[in-house]
Amino acid sequence: MKVYNLYLKLICFVFIFYACSDRENQKIEGNIINKIDSSAITTLKWIEGSFEYSNAKGIYKETWKKINNAEYKGFGCFCIKADTVFMMNMRLYKVENTIKMSYKVNRQNENKDIDFILSKQLNNVYVFENPFRDFPSIMQYKFLGDSAIEVKESGFEDNKAKVVEFTVTRGKQFF
Repeated sequence: MKVYNLYLKLICFVFIFYACSDRENQKIEGNIINKIDSSAITTLKWIEGSFEYSNAKGIYKETWKKINNAEYKGFGCFCIKADTVFMMNMRLYKVENTIKMSYKVNRQNENKDIDFILSKQLNNVYVFENPFRDFPSIMQYKFLGDSAIEVKESGFEDNKAKVVEFTVTRGKQFF
């Protein structure tokens, strides 16, 4: 269950990073973003649509829809054959000069949202962080064109450094 939760989190953040790649709406100091311009949420239109990741255990799918100029909402699920193992509600939104990604996985984290903040950007690599989490606490996304994203999650689990890497692709609309 932890592995599925991790994959879902990474996929969500990957899409956010790619959507933020329009630098016209970002304040850049050197090559690292230190503050997101207040209009940056409008550049996240890339996140609209569906994405998927599959492995030997099953398939993860998610779909995103624009709510307004400052918010997107998504729904994701991990399925093994015809059985849904878990579901997740997601929200990408702007708060002041910060882009946040929140997710809520059913029956985990006391049904509370978990937030990550867009903290850095260098070329086609984007980083979201939540220093209050063990794993993942850092999510890195590297865009490989319009249809694929390399995801790298890192942090600590059982007091040991842990890194998980995988690639997600744009998928078919599923709801």
